[in-house]
Amino acid sequence: MKIAVMQPYIFPYIGYFQMVSASDVFVFYDNVDYIQRGYINRNNLLSSDGKRYFTVPVNKSSLGTKINEVVISDYDKWKIKFLRQIRFTYSKAPFFDDIYEVLEKFLENKKYDKISDFSSESVILICNYVGMRNQFLFSSEIEGLNEINDKVEKLEHILNTYKANEIILPPGSKELYKYWEPIKAKKRTLKSLEINYKQFNFQFVENLSIIDVLMFNEVEKVQSFIEKVNYQ
Repeated sequence: MKIAVMQPYIFPYIGYFQMVSASDVFVFYDNVDYIQRGYINRNNLLSSDGKRYFTVPVNKSSLGTKINEVVISDYDKWKIKFLRQIRFTYSKAPFFDDIYEVLEKFLENKKYDKISDFSSESVILICNYVGMRNQFLFSSEIEGLNEINDKVEKLEHILNTYKANEIILPPGSKELYKYWEPIKAKKRTLKSLEINYKQFNFQFVENLSIIDVLMFNEVEKVQSFIEKVNYQ
């Protein structure tokens, strides 16, 4: 069984979904420290000068606060602002009507309190939309994980818990884990291949939120992008 482990990101870039696709079981790493100004509560959309962040506001948190403890601030107000930004940016995109409807229903369906729930469900939403049927789990539900501090020992514990024989590591992490060899599993580091598509008449801006990819490409094309990977 192949497993991948990653913090829950809000509508992440396509490389995140490549990790999901490459695994049988995807674990949202939600009980590790929240990183401010990371991608847990923000990401990039297209803009006339390249890219622009959208940020889900969260309550101020102290150092060491876990991702699944971080609370969203004024969700209803942000939701309106975000949908307005989506409409302003992408209203003339070829698949705007379909994707806007998906986003609007998702945001209106539930008032999210914790950023971990919101971000993880944004990932699951897109996976379902493009036909990915993975099993999703949360690290906070893994018995004994909270008692382990070392990051490598945490991963070993996750591998052992689910008897996985392979772990998929994210693009760019080869150097980070170069000295780690899992005891009972094989490690493989994803390498994203070049992806390019037309974004209005702008020069192509890579690694934006998956929302951007969906606005300009039919589902079958998005699926082909997700499968466009190699391993290091």
